[in-house]
Amino acid sequence: MIKTLCLALPFLMLGACKENGGDTAKKVGSKVGESLSEFSSGIGEGIDKKMTIEVELTEAILEKNLTHTIAKSQGLGSNGISVYLISKDAVKGSLVTKALNEEGLEIGRSTVEIDFDEDDAKYVDFDFDRTMDLQLAKSFKIDLKD
Repeated sequence: MIKTLCLALPFLMLGACKENGGDTAKKVGSKVGESLSEFSSGIGEGIDKKMTIEVELTEAILEKNLTHTIAKSQGLGSNGISVYLISKDAVKGSLVTKALNEEGLEIGRSTVEIDFDEDDAKYVDFDFDRTMDLQLAKSFKIDLKD
């Protein structure tokens, strides 16, 4: 009942405003549109925050002048993470990411090949074994693979 009323209310208000002239209807419509935009924007921000994960780069990675700005879970239906890496220098090799649980114990591992040019940046995807429960991972540690 409440959902129906909330959905119908903007239309009823617009209908009432039409009787008083188009300007009032436009003003009400504009306000309703702004509210819906802010609401959907808030949902997007909440999802973004929920998908953000904690990533640590090892000293060996930092020595290669690699940094990161954001790391996120790839979302439903995936068992991986995406990390935005920035490289000052050209770097080529293998990275290994370890998924760590609440106690700091390794519960999964993913290895990828990277090839960065000087002053380069890109998202790097790390996919974990499908049997690993990504929700149990509290942090991820990225290192160079020997």
